[in-house]
Amino acid sequence: MSRTVRQVQQAFDVDAAYARNLTQSYARFQEDMMHADPQYLQAWLSSPDNEETANQNIFAIEKEWVRSVQDLYGYAAQQHQKIRLRNGTLIFASAEIKNKFEDLENASTGLQQKMQTARAALLDKQHQAMARNSN
Repeated sequence: MSRTVRQVQQAFDVDAAYARNLTQSYARFQEDMMHADPQYLQAWLSSPDNEETANQNIFAIEKEWVRSVQDLYGYAAQQHQKIRLRNGTLIFASAEIKNKFEDLENASTGLQQKMQTARAALLDKQHQAMARNSN
């Protein structure tokens, strides 16, 4: 379990470094546009569909998801004597432990789905923009 949590954290750390670089790139872009075309920059910043906002939202969701994975695996490790795997099925010592585990699992799964949906929406917008620009 701890290896899986480390792997998730390592992947998140890579994404966090990318997010920092992306934020720096956006800052340079905004600085350049402030001099080149301030009206375009204001329109871009006020657009609810701008890529910077979308990426920040995705990163925030991913950060929350990583925390939920850590919570889930931490709880499973804490309760390791009360949770068993038998023939591919988890067996819980009590309904309380099972409910808590399932709540954490559902929260984590929901956040992962939310993150994937947000990424897919951003990619779709990027593809649409590329298609418009190629015509």
